[in-house]
Amino acid sequence: MPALREIVKARARAAGLSLNEVERRARWSPGTLSRVLRVNMTLASLERIAAALGCPAWELLRDAASDAHKAQQP
Repeated sequence: MPALREIVKARARAAGLSLNEVERRARWSPGTLSRVLRVNMTLASLERIAAALGCPAWELLRDAASDAHKAQQP
């Protein structure tokens, strides 16, 4: 999950959004995005985050998997 958390943060920065704005667009109360990214990721949560970022959920998963794979390379 750390890779996915970093991908969401990077996507938000690239879109010029704060994480608070992503959280607001996902229609979550303050603190929910942080909790979701740390411990409670579900497919529904991922889809809400992706919609808030304006991308499909599969792109976030693809990028997170790619980053995780790169981190394991010697």
